[in-house]
Amino acid sequence: MNPAPNTHAASIVPMKPDNHHRSILRRALICQLAILTGWGAGASLAQSPIAHYPEGDVKLVVPSEPGGGMDGVARALAQQLTGVLGHSFIVLNRSGASGNIGTSSVARAAADGHTLLVTGISHLASPLMHADAGYDALRDFEPIALLAIAPNVLLVHASLKDLPIDRLVHHAGTDRRGLSYGSAGYGNTSHIAAELFKSRTGAQWVHVPYRGTGPAMRALMAGEIQAMFVPVSSAVSALATGRVHAVAAASARRLTRLPDVPTLAELGVKGADFAQWYALYAPAGTPPMVLDRLSSGTLAALKSGPMSAYVHDQGMQSAEMSREAFGKLVREERDRLATVVRKEKGLNAPQ
Repeated sequence: MNPAPNTHAASIVPMKPDNHHRSILRRALICQLAILTGWGAGASLAQSPIAHYPEGDVKLVVPSEPGGGMDGVARALAQQLTGVLGHSFIVLNRSGASGNIGTSSVARAAADGHTLLVTGISHLASPLMHADAGYDALRDFEPIALLAIAPNVLLVHASLKDLPIDRLVHHAGTDRRGLSYGSAGYGNTSHIAAELFKSRTGAQWVHVPYRGTGPAMRALMAGEIQAMFVPVSSAVSALATGRVHAVAAASARRLTRLPDVPTLAELGVKGADFAQWYALYAPAGTPPMVLDRLSSGTLAALKSGPMSAYVHDQGMQSAEMSREAFGKLVREERDRLATVVRKEKGLNAPQ
């Protein structure tokens, strides 16, 4: 009995390709060459979603409660980017764990440019202080743009406005352990600035962390805490209520919005200057062309009349630089903060 023919073997017998097969092979070869050499990149880009970015609404995640300087900058930016890039930019506040909850959510988001992070310089400090921060500031994010710089101001409750700084340093709180100061969370700039101040003056102030600048400021105005370092943008609005008093600016020179407020150095406190800054980031792996589009769009937004006026009115300084220059700044600031965290014993998250 003869065995059944092997149809599988028959299917791979070489055949002379007809004209249709030759056409397919030729197009396949051209496509492979285009991929290897980059030829035809323009045609590919025209069909790519990157060429039409953004394709829909973009989320700007702010890792703090509404009401602080970071939130205000994000909302001003969102309004301008909506006009510049043609799709809605929507601010989402995700506070908690000193900003780590919102920040880590962006680190895990799709790297397509539709979920971004607006945060402060504490973004770089938190992983240095929290083993479980949930992200690495350099590995997990692509720096896009520096938005604004906001020097810090030391505020106290209005009931302490007549105390000179040396009395504030040694002022005892209700528990006799020292004046209580608030922060927007462990590792936030308000925390770092206060610990620098303590180390330079010997103050024994007690740290009370909150979930964002807004809640901490409300506690200060209510007298639940006695002092706080806050960005000038938050200080200006708080001072208008009359419930807080500005002691000093943690900056090299007096601030244009608060010209009557002396610097810490003028009051004899050296080496305690520390500024907040706000910036825009994307998840690591976001295509460079999307990053470039976001960078150019953000620079255009920063130069716009409304955004420029907002930054100035809040007492902040504009900060326009290229994406590459900002990336270099991020790496340098992260190294500087690593040194600060190592040296200041008060910069430790609770165990």
